[in-house]
Amino acid sequence: MARDIAETEDYAISCKLRNKVEMLFAHLKRILGLRRLRLRGPNGANDEVADLLHRYAVGS
Repeated sequence: MARDIAETEDYAISCKLRNKVEMLFAHLKRILGLRRLRLRGPNGANDEVADLLHRYAVGS
């Protein structure tokens, strides 16, 4: 069953999309120093990333 799913075109598209997301988070963790999100949920994550980018741009 799992192999049948892995051979579908939808699964290949899903893999590409997940890879893009993982690369983004890897960049945030490695380059910008984001270890974990303190604020939970989509809005909290957006707020925290915005704050991180603001601090990164200001330089403090």
